[in-house]
Parts: sequence; structure tokens; C-alpha cells
Amino acid sequence: MNKTLPNQIRLELRRQHTSIAEALQDLLRLASDADPRALQLAWSAFERELFRHLEFEETSLFSLAEGAYPDEVRAMRADHDRIRDVVCELGLLCDLHAVRKRAVERLVSMLRTHGEREDATLYRWVDEQAPVETRRHLLRLFMDTARSEFKAGSAAKANAGDRPGTPVSQSRV
Repeated sequence: MNKTLPNQIRLELRRQHTSIAEALQDLLRLASDADPRALQLAWSAFERELFRHLEFEETSLFSLAEGAYPDEVRAMRADHDRIRDVVCELGLLCDLHAVRKRAVERLVSMLRTHGEREDATLYRWVDEQAPVETRRHLLRLFMDTARSEFKAGSAAKANAGDRPGTPVSQSRV
């Protein structure tokens, strides 16, 4: 087991899952409200955050585990495809003002199950088996992403201040 940078990757990925789960709770609340525009805005931010997370896993993590655990990585790729399909379908329903809270609840359950699987397998493998340099590279990617998100969030807040009635907290990313 590699003791350098213990659990750092796993902790960051769990933080991302927590952020996605919080966004989903907002969506559940908004799906019950009568303001479809607020739901659409929140959905767009959630979708961007989720898809960015899935892409990071696919491009940066799956290749690390694929050689040793090809069946598990193949199953996670299939999960990602299903998740994207559901999210896109629900996004369309948001645009049509036809999304139902129950459908969002099913997505919450799907993502929770998937996240638990990733944490028990992929994230553990990366933390325990990836070379130190690889893990350092992943941590740098996280920091670069966080800086980009901070800059984008600051710019969005500055621009929102120019438009009366535009909530500053529309974007979670």
C-alpha cells in the first residue's frame, strides 16, 4: 500500500460526490416548487457539474484501474452511459416543465448506488495502488479545476450583479 498522500484522491472525489448530492437535494426541492425557470437553471448547473465529474473519472481514473479490473471499469463506464441518458432525459423534461419529483428521486438513488460502488472500488484502488506521481498529478488536476471553477464563479457573480433579479447562486460549479 502506498502511504504517500493517503486518501487524498478519495477524499476529493467524495467531496465532489457530496457537492453533486447537495445539488440533487436542491433539485428535489425545486421539482416540488411551482417555478420551472429556477428548476431549469439549477438543472443546467447540476448537469455541467455531474458531466465534468464523470468525464474526469473516465479520462483520468478508469485507465489507472482498467488493466487490473477490466470488468469493474467496463461496468462503471456502462453506469456512466446510463446516468448520462437519464440526466439528459430529465433535462429535456425540465425544459418542457414536465419533470416530476419522483423521477429526480430515482436519479438520486441511482447516483448514490453508483457513488458507493466507485468509492469501494475505483477510489480505493487509486488511493492504494496508483503510483505516487500519478496521484500527485491527479491532485494537481483537482487544484487546477478548483481554480478554474473559482474564476468562473467569480465572473458569473460579477455578471449577475449587472442583471437585476438574477440570483447569484445559480451555479454550483
